[in-house]
Amino acid sequence: MHKMLPAFLKPEPLQKYIPTMDSIAKKLLKEHWDDKKEVLAFTLAKAYTISIACKVFMSIEDPFQLPKFVDPILSLFWQNLVSLCIPIDLHRTAMNKAGKASNIISKDILEIIRRRKLDLAENKGVA
Repeated sequence: MHKMLPAFLKPEPLQKYIPTMDSIAKKLLKEHWDDKKEVLAFTLAKAYTISIACKVFMSIEDPFQLPKFVDPILSLFWQNLVSLCIPIDLHRTAMNKAGKASNIISKDILEIIRRRKLDLAENKGVA
């Protein structure tokens, strides 16, 4: 099983991301946990996942500063994510709404990736 893993998913390459993941976790726990009577675990897990993905894959420090990531489309996508396992795409269904949200988010992320590649090609960004 270990031989089947791609090189970037092996423990050694992932070790360099531990400090980043730790700092993001501490920041989010402080924001979403401290001085709260109730903790919304799904919201915290969602914020953690998005923050790590944006930092590691796109070098974006705070994804929630970007209006496109705070847009209700993202909320709609997350709310309807469970229904993505149903392969029927009917108008006004959760599947249809989630699919539309997914397409919009994919376009936004592809644009960020395109800009990041241009920045790297022009030596504006750090690899």
